[in-house]
Parts: sequence; C-alpha cells; structure tokens
Amino acid sequence: MRVPIACEGGGLPIGLAQGNTDYFEETVQLKLGDRLLLYSDGLADAVSKTDQLFGSSQLLQYTAASSHKSLRDWIDGLLIELKNWRGGNEINDDVCILALEIK
Repeated sequence: MRVPIACEGGGLPIGLAQGNTDYFEETVQLKLGDRLLLYSDGLADAVSKTDQLFGSSQLLQYTAASSHKSLRDWIDGLLIELKNWRGGNEINDDVCILALEIK
C-alpha cells in the first residue's frame, strides 16, 4: 500500500479571478489502484466544537486508516468522519468531493 500524499497548491480557485493569475503545477505518477481526491476548501475548513480545522492532516489520517475500503465506502466514511469532527457545528461552505480510482 502506498502512503497518502497531499499536493499543497495555493492561490485563488480556478475561474474566480479575471485576467492573468499564477497557478502552481505539480506532477504525481498514479499507478493501478491509486486514488485521486479533489475537494473544495469547505472540507478542509470544517470546524470542530473546539474550533479546530479538519484540515489536510485529518484527511490524510482518515485516508491512511481507511484505504482498504471500496471507493464508495471510503467517501461515505469520510463524510461521516467530517460530520463527527464538526460535532453538530454548521458547515459554512460547500463541501465538494471528486474521487477517482485508477483501474
């Protein structure tokens, strides 16, 4: 099993700014069985009852512990993990997830 990695970009979301905007590019070699997760900032910025961000560290921790699950079960589990993390706090932003598995 490969270790999950986070591609940390930065800058404005695609399509938000008009004119020339600098974006970062990163290349990752995907192999059979690998998964690619794209998500909106609403996932990482979800706040717990103790004002802690879900962040990429929680996401990587969940990914490492749950990589044996099917992709569908993995996504469902991630949403449950996020709900439990929030502890009843409202989500203040959209949460969009796109997950792909290389077959």
